Amino acid sequence: MSKAKTILITGLDASGKSTLLGKLKNLLPNESFLFLPKIHTADFQSNKEILSTANFLNTLGEKADQENNSQLKALALMGSMLLFNTLSNNVLLPESDFLICERHPVIDTGIYAHFYAQKLKPENLDNKQLQKLDEEYYEELFLLNKLLPIEYQNKNMAEGILTFINKWFCIEQNYAFSALENLFGTKLPDRIFFLNAPAEVLANRIAQRSNKEPHENIETLQLLQAAYSKLLYEYSAVKPASLTKIDASEIKNLDQAPELIIQTMKS
Repeated sequence: MSKAKTILITGLDASGKSTLLGKLKNLLPNESFLFLPKIHTADFQSNKEILSTANFLNTLGEKADQENNSQLKALALMGSMLLFNTLSNNVLLPESDFLICERHPVIDTGIYAHFYAQKLKPENLDNKQLQKLDEEYYEELFLLNKLLPIEYQNKNMAEGILTFINKWFCIEQNYAFSALENLFGTKLPDRIFFLNAPAEVLANRIAQRSNKEPHENIETLQLLQAAYSKLLYEYSAVKPASLTKIDASEIKNLDQAPELIIQTMKS
C-alpha cells in the first residue's frame, strides 16, 4: 500500500475546488488526484465495475440537480463517499507522494448530512422511485450497499442507504471523526486546504448556473459554513498546523493558490 499523504481541497459550493484541482493536476503530473462527488470516469476505464458505478453516481447527481431532488442528491453524495477507498486505490500512482482529493468522507460527509439527513425520514422517501433505481441499477447499488456496516445492509438497497444516512447522522448523531473513520475505513486527511468565501458571494456565483443543487441557497450555505467552521476547529485540534485557509472570495485570488499549495505540501 502506498504511503502517499492525503491532501484535501474543500470548501462550499462554487468556491473553486474543481478548477483549482484541475490546475494542480496539470502542474503535478506524478501526483494522484481524485475528483468527488462528480467522478472523473476517464480515470477508471480499465475497471468495468467501478466505471459503471461511477457513471451511475454521476448520472444520479445530475438528475438530482435538474429535479432539485434531495433524496437522489443524498444518494449520489453518499455513494461517492462510500466509494472513496475503492476509487483512491485505483487512481493512486506508485510514484505519488500525495493523493490530492476534492471532498473527503471523514470531513465532508458530515457537513452535508446537516442538510440532507433530516429530510430522509422513512415517511418522506419516494419508495417507488427508489424501487425503480434498485431494478435499473441493481449491480451498482449492490456494490454500494455492501460498503455499509453489515447491520445496515438492506435488500431494498437505495432505500437502505438513505435510511442509513438518516439514522447515522440525524438520530444517532455519529459526527465524531473516529466514528466516520471506522465507517469509511479511512483516516483524516493529512492536510486540508479550505477555500473560504462568504456564503453571499458563493450564492451569487451559484445564481449564474442553469442547475442548482438542493442545498444551494443562501440559508443552507450559511448553515454549512457554520458546520465547516466548527469541524475545521476540531480538525486543527487533532492535527495542528495542518489546515490552510485560502481566500476564495474573488476568483482572481485563486491564481496564486496552486503555488501556495505546492509549497505548503512539500514543506
